Amino acid sequence: ITRSFQGIGSAPYSPPEQMADLRTVDARGDIYALGKILYEMFTGELPLHLTWRHTNLPDGYRFIVSKCVEHDPDDRYQSIGELREDFNLLTRNSSQLAAPVTVTQQILQKLVENPHDTEFLRELDMLFSSHGDDEHLYIRVFPNIPLGVVVEYYETLPGNFLRNLERFDSYVSGGLAFSYTDTVANFYRGVYAIVDSIDAKKMILNRIFVMGYTHNRFHVRDVFCTLLEEMDDSDEVLMARDIIRSDRSAANWHAEVALHRSIPSALREAFPGTEEDRDDSRDPDDMPF
Repeated sequence: ITRSFQGIGSAPYSPPEQMADLRTVDARGDIYALGKILYEMFTGELPLHLTWRHTNLPDGYRFIVSKCVEHDPDDRYQSIGELREDFNLLTRNSSQLAAPVTVTQQILQKLVENPHDTEFLRELDMLFSSHGDDEHLYIRVFPNIPLGVVVEYYETLPGNFLRNLERFDSYVSGGLAFSYTDTVANFYRGVYAIVDSIDAKKMILNRIFVMGYTHNRFHVRDVFCTLLEEMDDSDEVLMARDIIRSDRSAANWHAEVALHRSIPSALREAFPGTEEDRDDSRDPDDMPF
Protein backbone atom coordinates (compact mmCIF):
# COMPACT_ATOMS: atom_id res chain seq x y z
CA ILE A 1 0.00 0.00 0.00
CA THR A 2 1.44 3.34 -1.06
CA ARG A 3 2.13 5.59 1.85
CA SER A 4 1.17 9.27 1.92
CA PHE A 5 3.88 11.67 0.71
CA GLN A 6 5.93 8.80 -0.69
CA GLY A 7 7.73 9.66 -3.93
CA ILE A 8 8.95 7.18 -6.50
CA GLY A 9 9.99 7.04 -10.14
CA SER A 10 12.75 8.15 -12.52
CA ALA A 11 13.37 11.84 -11.93
CA PRO A 12 13.60 13.02 -15.58
CA TYR A 13 10.23 11.43 -16.43
CA SER A 14 8.21 11.75 -13.25
CA PRO A 15 5.64 14.56 -12.82
CA PRO A 16 6.04 16.90 -9.84
CA GLU A 17 3.05 15.41 -8.02
CA GLN A 18 4.52 11.92 -8.23
CA MET A 19 7.76 13.04 -6.63
CA ALA A 20 5.87 14.87 -3.90
CA ASP A 21 3.01 12.47 -3.12
CA LEU A 22 2.55 9.25 -5.08
CA ARG A 23 -1.04 8.79 -3.89
CA THR A 24 -2.22 11.89 -5.82
CA VAL A 25 -1.00 10.67 -9.22
CA ASP A 26 -3.51 9.82 -11.96
CA ALA A 27 -3.37 9.24 -15.72
CA ARG A 28 -2.16 12.80 -16.26
CA GLY A 29 1.10 11.74 -14.65
CA ASP A 30 1.56 9.22 -17.45
CA ILE A 31 0.88 11.97 -19.97
CA TYR A 32 3.64 14.01 -18.36
CA ALA A 33 6.04 11.07 -18.70
CA LEU A 34 5.00 10.53 -22.31
CA GLY A 35 5.80 14.19 -23.09
CA LYS A 36 9.29 13.70 -21.67
CA ILE A 37 9.75 10.51 -23.69
CA LEU A 38 8.62 12.25 -26.89
CA TYR A 39 11.13 15.01 -26.27
CA GLU A 40 13.95 12.51 -25.81
CA MET A 41 12.93 10.61 -28.95
CA PHE A 42 13.04 13.76 -31.06
CA THR A 43 16.20 15.29 -29.64
CA GLY A 44 18.26 12.48 -28.11
CA GLU A 45 18.65 14.66 -25.01
CA LEU A 46 17.78 13.77 -21.43
CA PRO A 47 14.45 15.55 -20.74
CA LEU A 48 15.22 17.53 -17.62
CA HIS A 49 13.74 21.06 -17.68
CA LEU A 50 11.51 21.65 -20.71
CA THR A 51 10.00 24.98 -21.76
CA TRP A 52 8.54 26.58 -24.89
CA ARG A 53 12.07 27.76 -25.66
CA HIS A 54 13.08 24.26 -26.74
CA THR A 55 13.08 25.17 -30.42
CA ASN A 56 14.96 22.02 -31.41
CA LEU A 57 11.63 20.20 -31.53
CA PRO A 58 9.80 20.04 -34.90
CA ASP A 59 6.98 22.51 -35.54
CA GLY A 60 3.81 21.52 -33.74
CA TYR A 61 5.51 19.13 -31.39
CA ARG A 62 6.71 22.02 -29.24
CA PHE A 63 3.09 22.64 -28.31
CA ILE A 64 2.27 18.97 -27.71
CA VAL A 65 5.34 18.26 -25.59
CA SER A 66 4.98 21.48 -23.62
CA LYS A 67 1.34 20.78 -22.87
CA CYS A 68 2.19 17.25 -21.75
CA VAL A 69 4.77 18.47 -19.23
CA GLU A 70 2.88 21.37 -17.67
CA HIS A 71 3.64 21.61 -13.92
CA ASP A 72 -0.05 21.73 -12.99
CA PRO A 73 -1.90 18.53 -14.04
CA ASP A 74 -4.99 20.63 -14.84
CA ASP A 75 -3.03 22.38 -17.59
CA ARG A 76 -1.97 19.15 -19.31
CA TYR A 77 -3.95 17.00 -21.71
CA GLN A 78 -6.68 15.57 -19.54
CA SER A 79 -6.76 12.20 -21.28
CA ILE A 80 -4.68 10.14 -23.67
CA GLY A 81 -7.55 10.58 -26.15
CA GLU A 82 -7.01 14.36 -26.23
CA LEU A 83 -3.30 13.84 -26.79
CA ARG A 84 -3.97 11.31 -29.55
CA GLU A 85 -6.28 13.78 -31.35
CA ASP A 86 -3.57 16.44 -31.54
CA PHE A 87 -0.91 13.91 -32.46
CA ASN A 88 -3.03 12.56 -35.32
CA LEU A 89 -3.89 16.07 -36.44
CA LEU A 90 -0.21 16.90 -36.67
CA THR A 91 0.90 13.68 -38.35
CA ARG A 92 -2.07 12.81 -40.59
CA ASN A 93 -4.08 15.99 -41.17
CA SER A 94 -1.50 18.75 -40.92
CA SER A 95 -3.18 20.71 -43.75
CA GLN A 96 -5.88 21.66 -41.24
CA LEU A 97 -3.27 23.63 -39.29
CA ALA A 98 -2.33 25.90 -42.22
CA ALA A 99 -4.27 28.67 -43.94
CA PRO A 100 -6.03 27.56 -47.15
CA VAL A 101 -3.85 29.96 -49.16
CA THR A 102 -0.69 28.25 -47.91
CA VAL A 103 -2.01 24.74 -48.51
CA THR A 104 -3.24 25.63 -51.99
CA GLN A 105 0.10 27.17 -52.95
CA GLN A 106 1.87 24.02 -51.76
CA ILE A 107 -0.39 21.84 -53.89
CA LEU A 108 0.13 24.12 -56.88
CA GLN A 109 3.88 23.70 -56.52
CA LYS A 110 3.42 19.93 -56.57
CA LEU A 111 1.27 20.24 -59.69
CA VAL A 112 3.91 22.34 -61.42
CA GLU A 113 6.37 19.51 -60.77
CA ASN A 114 3.81 16.79 -61.61
CA PRO A 115 1.25 18.42 -63.94
CA HIS A 116 -0.52 15.15 -64.80
CA ASP A 117 -1.05 14.03 -61.20
CA THR A 118 -4.84 13.88 -60.91
CA GLU A 119 -4.67 13.29 -57.15
CA PHE A 120 -3.05 16.68 -56.56
CA LEU A 121 -5.45 18.23 -59.06
CA ARG A 122 -8.45 16.90 -57.16
CA GLU A 123 -6.96 18.20 -53.91
CA LEU A 124 -6.63 21.63 -55.51
CA ASP A 125 -10.21 21.52 -56.73
CA MET A 126 -11.47 20.38 -53.33
CA LEU A 127 -9.73 23.31 -51.64
CA PHE A 128 -11.28 25.88 -53.97
CA SER A 129 -14.69 24.22 -53.88
CA SER A 130 -14.79 23.82 -50.10
CA HIS A 131 -13.59 27.41 -49.51
CA GLY A 132 -15.85 29.12 -51.99
CA ASP A 133 -16.54 31.96 -49.56
CA ASP A 134 -12.83 32.61 -48.98
CA GLU A 135 -12.34 35.69 -51.15
CA HIS A 136 -8.72 36.04 -50.02
CA LEU A 137 -7.93 32.54 -51.30
CA TYR A 138 -9.41 33.21 -54.71
CA ILE A 139 -7.85 36.66 -55.07
CA ARG A 140 -4.39 35.50 -53.99
CA VAL A 141 -4.15 32.12 -55.70
CA PHE A 142 -6.63 31.58 -58.53
CA PRO A 143 -5.14 33.98 -61.14
CA ASN A 144 -1.67 32.64 -60.37
CA ILE A 145 -2.49 29.08 -61.41
CA PRO A 146 0.00 28.27 -64.20
CA LEU A 147 -1.72 27.84 -67.54
CA GLY A 148 -0.34 24.33 -67.86
CA VAL A 149 -2.19 23.42 -64.68
CA VAL A 150 -5.30 25.24 -65.93
CA VAL A 151 -5.28 23.04 -69.03
CA GLU A 152 -5.16 19.87 -66.92
CA TYR A 153 -7.76 21.25 -64.50
CA TYR A 154 -10.20 22.11 -67.29
CA GLU A 155 -9.68 18.83 -69.16
CA THR A 156 -10.04 16.71 -65.99
CA LEU A 157 -12.77 18.61 -64.10
CA PRO A 158 -14.32 21.07 -66.58
CA GLY A 159 -17.53 21.74 -64.65
CA ASN A 160 -15.71 22.31 -61.37
CA PHE A 161 -13.16 24.60 -62.99
CA LEU A 162 -15.86 26.74 -64.63
CA ARG A 163 -17.79 27.03 -61.35
CA ASN A 164 -14.66 28.19 -59.54
CA LEU A 165 -13.81 30.54 -62.41
CA GLU A 166 -17.25 32.10 -62.11
CA ARG A 167 -16.77 32.48 -58.36
CA PHE A 168 -13.40 34.14 -58.93
CA ASP A 169 -14.98 36.51 -61.43
CA SER A 170 -17.50 37.63 -58.82
CA TYR A 171 -14.63 38.53 -56.50
CA VAL A 172 -12.93 40.73 -59.12
CA SER A 173 -16.11 42.55 -60.13
CA GLY A 174 -15.42 45.59 -57.98
CA GLY A 175 -12.58 47.99 -57.43
CA LEU A 176 -9.13 46.46 -57.64
CA ALA A 177 -5.53 47.58 -57.24
CA PHE A 178 -4.35 48.82 -60.64
CA SER A 179 -1.49 46.34 -60.91
CA TYR A 180 -3.81 43.49 -59.96
CA THR A 181 -6.09 44.26 -62.90
CA ASP A 182 -3.11 43.40 -65.12
CA THR A 183 -2.77 40.06 -63.32
CA VAL A 184 -6.45 39.28 -63.90
CA ALA A 185 -6.33 40.35 -67.55
CA ASN A 186 -3.23 38.25 -68.28
CA PHE A 187 -4.76 35.22 -66.57
CA TYR A 188 -8.06 35.68 -68.38
CA ARG A 189 -6.34 35.97 -71.74
CA GLY A 190 -4.74 32.56 -71.20
CA VAL A 191 -7.96 30.98 -69.90
CA TYR A 192 -9.95 32.40 -72.83
CA ALA A 193 -7.84 30.35 -75.23
CA ILE A 194 -8.30 27.18 -73.15
CA VAL A 195 -12.04 27.03 -72.44
CA ASP A 196 -14.55 26.16 -75.13
CA SER A 197 -17.63 27.36 -73.28
CA ILE A 198 -19.11 30.42 -75.00
CA ASP A 199 -20.63 31.50 -71.68
CA ALA A 200 -17.20 31.41 -70.00
CA LYS A 201 -15.65 33.31 -72.90
CA LYS A 202 -18.39 35.93 -72.65
CA MET A 203 -17.81 36.33 -68.91
CA ILE A 204 -14.06 36.71 -69.43
CA LEU A 205 -14.32 39.19 -72.28
CA ASN A 206 -16.95 41.26 -70.51
CA ARG A 207 -14.87 41.43 -67.33
CA ILE A 208 -11.80 42.64 -69.23
CA PHE A 209 -13.93 45.14 -71.19
CA VAL A 210 -15.47 46.65 -68.05
CA MET A 211 -12.40 46.37 -65.81
CA GLY A 212 -10.11 48.18 -68.23
CA TYR A 213 -12.49 51.10 -68.56
CA THR A 214 -13.48 51.46 -64.91
CA HIS A 215 -9.84 51.34 -63.80
CA ASN A 216 -8.47 53.34 -66.76
CA ARG A 217 -5.86 50.62 -67.17
CA PHE A 218 -4.17 50.69 -70.56
CA HIS A 219 -2.64 47.22 -70.29
CA VAL A 220 -6.07 45.70 -69.74
CA ARG A 221 -7.31 47.54 -72.82
CA ASP A 222 -4.43 46.10 -74.82
CA VAL A 223 -5.40 42.60 -73.70
CA PHE A 224 -9.02 43.21 -74.70
CA CYS A 225 -8.02 44.51 -78.11
CA THR A 226 -5.62 41.60 -78.62
CA LEU A 227 -8.45 39.14 -77.94
CA LEU A 228 -10.60 40.94 -80.51
CA GLU A 229 -7.76 40.82 -83.00
CA GLU A 230 -7.26 37.07 -82.53
CA MET A 231 -10.93 36.12 -82.96
CA ASP A 232 -11.64 33.79 -85.87
CA ASP A 233 -14.86 32.19 -84.62
CA SER A 234 -18.18 33.70 -85.74
CA ASP A 235 -19.92 32.95 -82.43
CA GLU A 236 -17.19 34.75 -80.51
CA VAL A 237 -17.28 37.74 -82.84
CA LEU A 238 -21.03 38.14 -82.42
CA MET A 239 -20.68 37.74 -78.66
CA ALA A 240 -17.91 40.37 -78.55
CA ARG A 241 -19.99 42.70 -80.71
CA ASP A 242 -22.82 42.62 -78.16
CA ILE A 243 -20.41 43.29 -75.31
CA ILE A 244 -19.03 46.34 -77.10
CA ARG A 245 -22.55 47.62 -77.76
CA SER A 246 -23.56 47.14 -74.12
CA ASP A 247 -21.63 50.14 -72.80
CA ARG A 248 -21.07 53.16 -75.04
CA SER A 249 -18.67 54.91 -72.69
CA ALA A 250 -16.48 51.83 -72.28
CA ALA A 251 -16.63 51.22 -76.02
CA ASN A 252 -15.45 54.77 -76.73
CA TRP A 253 -12.52 54.30 -74.37
CA HIS A 254 -11.48 51.00 -75.92
CA ALA A 255 -11.96 52.34 -79.45
CA GLU A 256 -8.92 54.58 -79.11
CA VAL A 257 -6.80 51.44 -79.49
CA ALA A 258 -9.18 48.87 -80.98
CA LEU A 259 -9.78 50.80 -84.20
CA HIS A 260 -6.05 50.84 -84.85
CA ARG A 261 -5.95 47.05 -84.67
CA SER A 262 -6.81 44.50 -87.34
CA ILE A 263 -10.17 43.40 -85.94
CA PRO A 264 -13.18 41.89 -87.74
CA SER A 265 -15.39 44.44 -89.52
CA ALA A 266 -18.40 43.48 -87.40
CA LEU A 267 -16.47 44.51 -84.30
CA ARG A 268 -15.14 47.68 -85.88
CA GLU A 269 -18.68 48.75 -86.73
CA ALA A 270 -19.82 48.00 -83.17
CA PHE A 271 -17.78 50.88 -81.80
CA PRO A 272 -19.97 53.99 -81.78
CA GLY A 273 -19.43 57.08 -83.94
CA THR A 274 -16.36 58.71 -85.37
CA GLU A 275 -13.22 59.66 -83.53
CA GLU A 276 -14.63 63.19 -83.14
CA ASP A 277 -17.83 61.79 -81.67
CA ARG A 278 -15.81 59.71 -79.22
CA ASP A 279 -13.80 62.72 -78.10
CA ASP A 280 -16.97 64.75 -77.61
CA SER A 281 -18.60 62.00 -75.59
CA ARG A 282 -15.80 61.80 -73.02
CA ASP A 283 -17.23 64.19 -70.45
CA PRO A 284 -14.73 64.13 -67.55
CA ASP A 285 -17.58 64.29 -65.04
CA ASP A 286 -18.95 61.00 -66.41
CA MET A 287 -15.68 59.07 -66.21
CA PRO A 288 -15.49 56.44 -63.42
CA PHE A 289 -11.95 57.30 -62.37
